Amino acid sequence: MRIGDATAERVARAQRRYEQEPGWQLVDYAPVGALLGSIGLQITAPGEATVRHIAVLPPYRGQSIGRKLVEHLIATRQLQRLLAETDRDAVGFSRRCGFVITSLGERYPGVERFRYAWARVPKRSPHGSLDRRCRSVWQVGVHIASPPRRGTCGSVGHDRTPG
Repeated sequence: MRIGDATAERVARAQRRYEQEPGWQLVDYAPVGALLGSIGLQITAPGEATVRHIAVLPPYRGQSIGRKLVEHLIATRQLQRLLAETDRDAVGFSRRCGFVITSLGERYPGVERFRYAWARVPKRSPHGSLDRRCRSVWQVGVHIASPPRRGTCGSVGHDRTPG
């Protein structure tokens, strides 16, 4: 879910992919114009996406920016399912976001990889009907802003999706 050792070449290659590939979208967290974090996703089917990159500047980690970006995607893209694959470093973060975590084993020598899956879970309302709100977004008590218009900065994310 990250660009690895973020060389200028790797960052430029990732940026081109978001600009050129259909279904690839990049959303920034940039309050008052300062870019603090970004999340990139690939829409794989209606209501489904895979997180391809997520990054928050080191001084701003631990302030729920990454979680807010994930919640923003779920709410604004009306996602029913969100997947990701990464290493052990992201296990705690992914649990806080409501992902179910499964080990994929050692995919690279000495590196265990994990699949993270989130799905909208219907739950019963007090009246017996299904309540389709997402537990991981709504039960944490975070207000998700309405989706920002292209070219404007919302309170959670700023879409950089071209076109």
